[in-house]
Amino acid sequence: MRTIEISDDIDNLADLLSKDSIGRNEHIISFIKLLCCVENKAVIALDGGWGAGKTIFTKQVKIILDSMNSTSQLYESEIAKSIRAVWTEKIGEDEYDSLNSFSTVYYDAWSHDNADDPLLSLVYEIMKTGAGDKIGHNVDWTNILASIGEDITELKISNLIKELKGEDYFANIKNKESVDDMVSTFLDSLIKERGNKLVVFVDELDRCAPIYAVRLLERVKHFFNHDNVIFVFSMNISELESVIKNCYGAEYNSSRYLDRFFDLRISLPAVKIEQYIKYIGINQNGGLREEVEKQVIKDMHLELREVNKYILISRWAAFLSTEGKDSHDDCTLESNQTAKIIVFRVILPIAIGLRMIDEHKYNDFISGKDPSWLLTIVSHESLSEWVGKMLLSTKELFDDNEKNMVKFEDRIVEAYNAIFNYDYGQNWDKYQCSVGNAKFSEELREEFYRALGLMSRYSLIN
Repeated sequence: MRTIEISDDIDNLADLLSKDSIGRNEHIISFIKLLCCVENKAVIALDGGWGAGKTIFTKQVKIILDSMNSTSQLYESEIAKSIRAVWTEKIGEDEYDSLNSFSTVYYDAWSHDNADDPLLSLVYEIMKTGAGDKIGHNVDWTNILASIGEDITELKISNLIKELKGEDYFANIKNKESVDDMVSTFLDSLIKERGNKLVVFVDELDRCAPIYAVRLLERVKHFFNHDNVIFVFSMNISELESVIKNCYGAEYNSSRYLDRFFDLRISLPAVKIEQYIKYIGINQNGGLREEVEKQVIKDMHLELREVNKYILISRWAAFLSTEGKDSHDDCTLESNQTAKIIVFRVILPIAIGLRMIDEHKYNDFISGKDPSWLLTIVSHESLSEWVGKMLLSTKELFDDNEKNMVKFEDRIVEAYNAIFNYDYGQNWDKYQCSVGNAKFSEELREEFYRALGLMSRYSLIN
């Protein structure tokens, strides 16, 4: 398997773009075209669930915009050249001309939510990221930042100014302008030198402390009222609404409150899981466990981040080594080996998925109360014959109609009960429970629970 995590470093983001590995390129094009249509200022809410890939999306958009802007640090890089070669045609010539004027900033709100005031950290991040290698050539920017910091907080930033410019301008500043005017002057200076539009991507707002999140929104609304600035807030709006209610009370209309700040609400489409599964290499070897994992990911609707976590835990839990091949010929293995395959390559991946999405359903599943998810997963065409053959004895066949034939659903439930409900007593005839060609045991049951707790002797981490 190639990887179990999407890194947000620039090389990996460019690779995802070139291969469209999560099926988002068409949505990136649409979003960039939308930015090109914004004539004045705008505040956009990009809504997506936890782990849906919002950060990846916004950083990919940022890379494309930076690659098109001749004043950006990225512009002369090989990555930028390759992006321009492909994306100019994708976006269209008309939009390409306007993209040269977009300067971008990425601001991780969560990493700054311990700041005294979000305005200073936001302005500083815009200066640091937006100015790039030109930060030492523009005295006004650092003077403005120092003035803002002196005016709204007790934070002394003269050391930061020294570090950035090699001189101390703080002592020479006479703070005569209002904060509003200073921010406006700062933005005018930046936009004039870096392009005609500034796009600020604010990420992770819904993870911030409630007071900080509200204050950041209010600061942006009040101080960044500039015709050439676009803010893009990527967040889970329902979570942010909960944050607002925590501040103002459970009865507060948080949705209408947020409408005060956002001009547009855009829902981020889901990634194409099939493409991502292929990208990270799930089921590239045609193995039973990987086929089960793929169906779990799809049927349980795991988000991008959840997929990575799920695969990691599944690999840790139990990498079962057997003498037989993990193929459709598994039904020829010895009966105790067949039972192990059912437990570790079918039951265990399903249990891990359930634990991630629904604790109640997970508990019912592993306590022998509800086999429905097992039936759902193994009933897929890619798995039903494969798993079914392992649960048939030599002369048995599956048939729902003819008398004395075995029903597939009944046999799957028998196996489920053998794992979770069978009473393995002290008598010799209860040491094992046979279901077709598989022989389950108390020892195997105990090994399953150890694997679920990541303590199996078959685990990749052991």
